[in-house]
Amino acid sequence: MEENEEGVCKVSTACHVLTMNATIDGIVQEVLIDSGSVSNLMGEDDFQKLKNASIKGNLEHCSRKLFAYSGREIEVVGQFKAEILWEMLGWFSILS
Repeated sequence: MEENEEGVCKVSTACHVLTMNATIDGIVQEVLIDSGSVSNLMGEDDFQKLKNASIKGNLEHCSRKLFAYSGREIEVVGQFKAEILWEMLGWFSILS
């Protein structure tokens, strides 16, 4: 993974990236698994795709400050609540 000047990280295609399909308010989305993260994050483009597919959640103000592993602050545009469902080793888990 490399970080450019704006603090945006890019994952090298040479690395194996662990992803899985999750259902977010009934819409299947490929997500990156990051077990060390305190929060689940997505880009504005991904959120807009979910909104176009009729996700139930609305973007609300978020006063929480989030930081990348490098210590740089991540700009938070907003937050929304959604039911997230995924299957892992035969078990289903739900976050909301």
